[in-house]
Amino acid sequence: MFLSAVDYFENHYYHWNRRFLSIIGLWPEQNKKEQVFRICTVTIFQISLLMQQLCQLCTSSFEMEWIINAVQLLLPIACSLCGYYTITFNFIKVRMLHFRMKFDYEQISDKKEFTTVKKYADQSKWCTLIITFFLYSYGILLTSPSILNVVLYFFGLLDDTQLTLPIPIGHILNAGLLYYAILFYEAIVIFIVTTAALASYATYILLVQHACSQFSIIKMKINQPFEQNNSDIFAWYDSAPQYQYTWIVDIIKRYKRVTELIDLTNSLTEKIYLVEMFLGLFLIIVDFLYLFQMTAVQWMLQLEFKVDSIIKPLYSLIPALCVMVGYYTGLFNSTTAY
Repeated sequence: MFLSAVDYFENHYYHWNRRFLSIIGLWPEQNKKEQVFRICTVTIFQISLLMQQLCQLCTSSFEMEWIINAVQLLLPIACSLCGYYTITFNFIKVRMLHFRMKFDYEQISDKKEFTTVKKYADQSKWCTLIITFFLYSYGILLTSPSILNVVLYFFGLLDDTQLTLPIPIGHILNAGLLYYAILFYEAIVIFIVTTAALASYATYILLVQHACSQFSIIKMKINQPFEQNNSDIFAWYDSAPQYQYTWIVDIIKRYKRVTELIDLTNSLTEKIYLVEMFLGLFLIIVDFLYLFQMTAVQWMLQLEFKVDSIIKPLYSLIPALCVMVGYYTGLFNSTTAY
């Protein structure tokens, strides 16, 4: 066992994923009572928000702009719920995947294998950080107009009737305790929903990266005898049959482990992946529909500054960038793992 590989696994490779999964109660090595409490808390917040938006969507009058704004909130919530509860209801598979990955790290025996795994670990880490930036930016874009209005209200630049909420639930008549309580509640809900989506997406990328690292090690093991000079190759051919047998068995075992990991990953993600891609694509379409109705003529005729005119176009950019990260990861791995 290459000891530094296990240390790298615990403190670097899974560092950000462990944090995000622990927040929402899905880290495999988390305390059971704490895990149940966090899962119940996340469930209450997400379901209450989803039901609130569905009720408003069903009871409101049909206005295209309002419908688009509601769908812009509903689709990310639906994506987050799908990913979160896929992991929750298949938690045994998640634990199996976690311990399989940890076992693979314990089998690293030399620096070349460690370097190969480290390369994919770094890619996974950077993908996680990029997705973190995009998704939390999305959450900040939702909450920042309301927070900005509160700041302007404190400085006397806005009336209390102009205060808004990140997730509209009706007209706010005054800046009382109820308004600030709802604003605080919605900010927490947005953070939880964003973290749940982030943990699901980052975990999937981590599994893909780990499988690619194992295939790269298998490729390296197969080519190892043939990358030596001629004298070393002849010496390897003349080596004891037991050594050659060990080499072949090691490759077979590694291949069996990684194919089992891929099968387990597919059983966990293959159905939900299509749902997530459909919802993500639908979200991008809805965002662009909103942009199309904000024509250049309308912008030129609006003399007053509208925060939505700046923030709303970014809504379509962030889901598209998240999809691009997933596409880049798959494309890059397809050219480097084999």
